[in-house]
Amino acid sequence: MAVSLTPFRSPVGTWTIEACAKGICEIHMPGRKFPSRKGEGEAHSQKARTQLEEYFARERKKFTLQRCEAVASEFRQSVWGAIDEIPFGQTKTYGEIAAGIGHPLAFRAVGTANGNNPWPIITPCHRVVASNGLGGYGGGLEIKRFLLELEGITKY
Repeated sequence: MAVSLTPFRSPVGTWTIEACAKGICEIHMPGRKFPSRKGEGEAHSQKARTQLEEYFARERKKFTLQRCEAVASEFRQSVWGAIDEIPFGQTKTYGEIAAGIGHPLAFRAVGTANGNNPWPIITPCHRVVASNGLGGYGGGLEIKRFLLELEGITKY
């Protein structure tokens, strides 16, 4: 199955949308270069690109995109599901996510699952912060700060 690779320029760099016929497989953060490629996921890639452009223009707060199923443990899937529920302009801590999915002591595992999220921005892993500050982010803390501030979040 040939995937589509669609670059998307944002104020914080070029992301790459990877999609197949089933939906969005992965959003690759800036810093990794991929050649553009049209494939069976072209329609999904273009829809994602449009919605990401709307997000960066502050015109979209929630994404309505079909995602490929990620091969992941039930725990990781529950973390990603909880992250999907964090509203635009709000944050939750790793500990709050852990407690919310019934594993109150698994905040480090939540951080690992969060860091392996295949759909950054769409599944808003940037909205998960540490109890004592910003926490980490796979794309770097500058991008995380930018995304949070884009959503009006200045305290973390």
